[in-house]
Amino acid sequence: MKLWFKKATGAGSTGTTGTASVVPGAATEPASGVPGTKAATLDEAPPPPAPSAPPTTPSAPPAPPANTSGTPPAVGGTSSRALFRQYLDGQYDAVLITDLKGHIVNTNRRAHELFGFGPDETWDLPVSRLIPGITDTMIQQILGGLARERYILIEGRCARKNDGAFAGEIAISQITLTNDGNLLFCVRNIERRHQAQQRLQSARRLLDQIPTPAVACDRESRIRVANLALARMLGHESPDILADQPFACVWNEPRAAEVIARVLGGETVKEPITVMNLRGKPLQLIISIAPEQDAREKAVGFLASFTSAAVVTLNNR
Repeated sequence: MKLWFKKATGAGSTGTTGTASVVPGAATEPASGVPGTKAATLDEAPPPPAPSAPPTTPSAPPAPPANTSGTPPAVGGTSSRALFRQYLDGQYDAVLITDLKGHIVNTNRRAHELFGFGPDETWDLPVSRLIPGITDTMIQQILGGLARERYILIEGRCARKNDGAFAGEIAISQITLTNDGNLLFCVRNIERRHQAQQRLQSARRLLDQIPTPAVACDRESRIRVANLALARMLGHESPDILADQPFACVWNEPRAAEVIARVLGGETVKEPITVMNLRGKPLQLIISIAPEQDAREKAVGFLASFTSAAVVTLNNR
């Protein structure tokens, strides 16, 4: 029987493969002629294979070191403190953060612009210096109200550093910035809004002083503003009764819709009409009606005034 083997690849060896005759029970010298080695026989089991190394598994990444510095952790390369500051400075409203006693502990850029104080000047300043109505007693009332509501909205006069003042709308809520809790004041300057409201009130009072009945309607022919003279002509006590009512409650003739459509198309109309008051009495009037346009010259409604037809006829004569 022949056993195939490979010669040893030592020094001077060619590394070729040869054959050898094997006699059962007899030992033979290896073909290489190296003394001290034993040839394999049929009665001996082949040596067991060397144990293979266990498969390697990827090791888990090392855990990050614990943050023991006391600084906020980085978020996307930016610390939470820096993100908080960016959020505050990005607000349109002035932001005042106080402790529960009303002393300011943080502000934003808008607060410095609105009130005129520098960043260092507001630290530990009583909020009553900027909003005089927020006294110690009121802070306790605010805390009681915030226990039931998410926020409280008030209006008041706000004081600037240079002794100036402005009308402010203040939204107050409670947050937890420190362990004891904090109050958050978001202040918006509504001085322009107050001025606009004052002008509207003055215009309304002036309209009520005009003896000629007049009305303003939107594109859907609903009354937005009517004066006192029109209300009394129709038999009402107050012009507020006419607000949000259809213009048909003033002029209800069949051709009224066609005239209004012409006016909304840009035409100005003046013609005689008949209006019925609350007592059912017909009133012979002359209506002067014109479109109301916005800044882009688009009709957003119409304006109408009324004159007695008898007065107009007498003036024409």
